[in-house]
Amino acid sequence: MNIELLAEKVEKLESVFANILYLKPEASIVSPTVPNLEDLTQAIDSIFTDNKCIGVRYTLNTDKPFFGIRISPVISAADTSIILVTDEQIKLVKYELEFDSKLFEIGLDKSELAALTLFEISSMMDSPQIFEDLRSYIDFSIINGEDLASIRANVNAAQLIIFGIKDTMTKLSSILFKTDDEVLSNPVIVAADLGEAIISAKGTIDSSITGASESMRTAKPVILQWMFIMYRDIKINAGVIKDVLTDAKAFTASKLEIADIDKTLAALARITDTIIVESKQEEPKNLIKFLEATNMRALTEASLFKSLKKNGLRGLENDLYEYKLRVRNCVDPDEAALIMRSINSRIGILDDYIMNEEMSEHDAKHWQEVANDYRDLRQELAKKKLNTKQWGVFINYDALDRMYPDNKTSAE
Repeated sequence: MNIELLAEKVEKLESVFANILYLKPEASIVSPTVPNLEDLTQAIDSIFTDNKCIGVRYTLNTDKPFFGIRISPVISAADTSIILVTDEQIKLVKYELEFDSKLFEIGLDKSELAALTLFEISSMMDSPQIFEDLRSYIDFSIINGEDLASIRANVNAAQLIIFGIKDTMTKLSSILFKTDDEVLSNPVIVAADLGEAIISAKGTIDSSITGASESMRTAKPVILQWMFIMYRDIKINAGVIKDVLTDAKAFTASKLEIADIDKTLAALARITDTIIVESKQEEPKNLIKFLEATNMRALTEASLFKSLKKNGLRGLENDLYEYKLRVRNCVDPDEAALIMRSINSRIGILDDYIMNEEMSEHDAKHWQEVANDYRDLRQELAKKKLNTKQWGVFINYDALDRMYPDNKTSAE
């Protein structure tokens, strides 16, 4: 965000909303023109200079649940894999913005609309914390589901995972799921001195009969958890996924959400077709070969993948000492969640490599021992007494491993 001349830029954004509100005839609805939406895009981009708004939509919503403002970030398959299996910081740049027509029917003024818009964009697109929270949710969804997400599956099913990630990011960022204190601590709101306007806007939305119902107030990553569960057996669950997404499409008024659902349904159809073809021809490519075949350089150069391709598996083995120290000294539950995710991703990468790469029996035994050391470390972390009651002391990771007997070498 560029804070230079911020007050003037916010004033420009407010004037654009004033022009839109002025269009509202008596007893009718707001109907922004294309120039109005273009002016909004320019005003927003002048404030969020590190991001790019690639489109602003206004959606007439007469009979569907209120969604307020929807932010849809552009997330690639490479972005998804970096989020899932690395510790790298990531910043999404491009996004689309959508306004619910009901937002203009509940009495919000130009300052409240501007404050609300800045809050939603900054919470989604200008907050590094959202990815730390997202990664923690992913860890808990893996642990609670008593399974580890297959890295290979996440690459091949990128759009399915992206759909779950976007839903979770919305719940982590939207004002519909925030307390007053969380809203007031937003850096953009503080910098622009919009605390009074944003709290007023939030109160109007909360109390409005066309605002968010109580059924919408559960900020839980249910879609993300569900998608992980469904993908464990895509052959069986493809029909269920299709039915649920089709129902969701009929339920929402958001055109951006509908577009994401259509992309996900199309991806599901391709996955199903691929499974049928591969079952007749050959086994799917392993992760590293898949990345090479699809020229995903941004991913292969990222963090753990870079270590695998350039330095073999030694980087993962060298990490063991560091993680033993981190586990030993860990007392904070948030730190434990990050460590657990890192350990899980390293185990997944080692298992994938062991199962799919040609190597001597001696090397296979060695790297299996490294993977088992990480499993022991994971068990130690799960048993630690942290400052929370939410950690799963009773997680049976040995049972998880017995679900994948191929991960064990005969030497064990």
